[in-house]
Amino acid sequence: MNTTLWRASLLMAAVLWPASDARAQASYDLRSPDNNIEVRIRTAKRIRYDVLLKGRALLQECTLSLDVDHKKMGLEPKVIKSKERSENQVLGAAVRQKFAKIRDNYKEIRLEMEGGYAVVFRAYNEGVAYRFETSLAQEQVKIYGEEMHLSFRAIPSCITRRKTASSRTTSENILRSTCGRSRGVHRVASRGD
Repeated sequence: MNTTLWRASLLMAAVLWPASDARAQASYDLRSPDNNIEVRIRTAKRIRYDVLLKGRALLQECTLSLDVDHKKMGLEPKVIKSKERSENQVLGAAVRQKFAKIRDNYKEIRLEMEGGYAVVFRAYNEGVAYRFETSLAQEQVKIYGEEMHLSFRAIPSCITRRKTASSRTTSENILRSTCGRSRGVHRVASRGD
């Protein structure tokens, strides 16, 4: 009887040990609809991600976190479940911009975490995005800060579309003027009151 119980315990430990280790070291891959952009996400110790364009690293070891009521979301994350989805639709712009219709084409992964929050990554053919989603018990919360750490890898030049001066936005003009200086590590943070 003791031998049977011991074997059952050993079998249970062998089954559960790799599962708990995989959960702590979980990684996820996300690709744009045209497969040119890849986002590699890791959730060990904190949320980290890399962005690759056609297999070449543009961003590596980037991190993000959100300080909600002095609780840091994104540190020591524990993924409960992940869900992938894609979208390909045409939206009418509520306020006409450069185009009356906008193509909304992306692939997405939603990582639901312990603690009442999720991080959603999207890969478009033109770039990537992320957002935090919360389902906290409190009706109101205070955001004390958001941290996004970007680590650019040797980018010899920026690639932008050729446009006439009248069709560029202020952001595009700033990007054009800073191309070639986008090397190294950059930290972008916003803080609330």
